[in-house]
Amino acid sequence: MPIYQKEFPLSVRPWRTPFGTPGEPSDPVWFLYLTNREQRFTGLFPPSEGWKEAAERCFPPGYTQLWLLEKRIAFHPRPGSKRRAPRRSPLLPDPPVPYPSSEELPRERWPNRLFVVLREPYPKGAHHDVVGAWASEEAAREAAERYTRDHNRRSVVGLLLADLGWH
Repeated sequence: MPIYQKEFPLSVRPWRTPFGTPGEPSDPVWFLYLTNREQRFTGLFPPSEGWKEAAERCFPPGYTQLWLLEKRIAFHPRPGSKRRAPRRSPLLPDPPVPYPSSEELPRERWPNRLFVVLREPYPKGAHHDVVGAWASEEAAREAAERYTRDHNRRSVVGLLLADLGWH
C-alpha cells in the first residue's frame, strides 16, 4: 500500500507532498497525517471546510489519530551533503519523541498551538514519522533544520489544526 493517499479529493494539482518544495509556502496549504498507518499522508490542499468529510471517504477508521496540519516550512538537505547522525535501520524502534509536557501544553489545547516536525517517510517499513512537537514554532523550525542536516532527509514543520481520534 502506498504511503500517500493520492486520491484525496481536495489535493492541489499538480499533486504535491508536504516535503516536495523547500521553504515556506506562498499561500496557506494543509495536509493530513494519520498515526500508525501505512497509508498516512495526503498531498497538500488549500484550506477547506470539507476536509473532514473528504478524510472520511479516503481513510477508514481504525486505531489511529488523524491530524490536520498547516504546512509552515519544509527543509531539504543541501546538495552533496552527507548524513551526520549514525545510520539506523528504519525498522528499529524510534527513540522517544519530544512533546510539550501536559503542564506546558495539555493535549486538549494542542490545536493551533502545537508545531509538529515530520520526517520524509521511508519507502517501506517504518511508520513513525514524527520527529517531535513543540509549543514554539521557532523551536520546531530549529529541530526540523537540525534533523534534515543530521540525517540528510527532508522534513516539514506543521501547525496542528485538529487532533481527532480516528476510531
